[in-house]
Amino acid sequence: EAGAALVIGANVGTTTTAVLAVLGATPNARRVAVAHVIFNAVTGLVAVLLLPLLLFAVGQIERSLDLVAGPAMTLALFHTVFNLLGVAIMWPVSRHLERWLAGRFVTMEENESRPQFLDRNSREIPTLAANAVLLELRRVADIALDIARSGFADAAPPVERLERRNEVLRPLNEAIVTYLQGINAANKSEAAAEAMTHPIRALWHFSEIAGLGVSAARRQRELHQFPTVLHNRIAEYAALVAGEIDLARRAYADPSVAPPDEATTEPAYQRAKHGILLAASSGVIDAARAETALEILFEMKSAIHLLARAGRRMAAIASFVESDQTGSQAA
Repeated sequence: EAGAALVIGANVGTTTTAVLAVLGATPNARRVAVAHVIFNAVTGLVAVLLLPLLLFAVGQIERSLDLVAGPAMTLALFHTVFNLLGVAIMWPVSRHLERWLAGRFVTMEENESRPQFLDRNSREIPTLAANAVLLELRRVADIALDIARSGFADAAPPVERLERRNEVLRPLNEAIVTYLQGINAANKSEAAAEAMTHPIRALWHFSEIAGLGVSAARRQRELHQFPTVLHNRIAEYAALVAGEIDLARRAYADPSVAPPDEATTEPAYQRAKHGILLAASSGVIDAARAETALEILFEMKSAIHLLARAGRRMAAIASFVESDQTGSQAA
């Protein structure tokens, strides 16, 4: 009896190892640790209350299997029965426990990765579905543009945080694509079918924009080692790109606002590019640094190009929603 009680205590006590191991770990790791503690604590409590019955059952198992009776064999078998008891107790409530744990240790990134406007019922009506997708796309755009703006324009961008926010886009994009695939095909007109192609292309653009921002953020520190004049030219272009990102944010929310235009920032891009090439040719910076600076410039230029393309996609979806709603009101 004392040995069996020690087995129970050891199972409950070792949960502290799991708790200590997940300090500062990811939310999912913390949820697993809490589940481990609950499993062992609940099983331990039930085992203490049923200890005489469990030992009797272990004795019966030993006799039925013709096992050599002894303290070591009995405790080993008791430990197995203890864990099987835990499975039997927790299995029926596992789904409820999973849902309860899903609401614990939630990070900002996890909240962002969950769609807010994709109502299953609205998929039956293409106009409502397109509007829901448009609203969700604006959330995707906000995340991607925040990443790009910080990666391009911040002097010391928080690389790890930007990488975590970039990971948010994957489940959000998958949710939008899944939602689009579930829209009622029977109710889709030719115009609706065409409109539904734009969100997927917009998602590609936003994912690329976010990726460019993360890439630039990882190399941003290297720019501080450049000569002041050259660094200032790159910073001047980055400030203009940040302004175009802010403009894009307004344009995506209001179709009447013109999206970014690459021509606006082209002179600053050419000045910065010329300065880098001149510095490299005169030996002020080496080839590796020149390549890094040119890559960052090109990433910013590419981002503006993608902003404009995404803007056209967003405008096309908004136009479909508005025209369909206007037609319905007229009818």
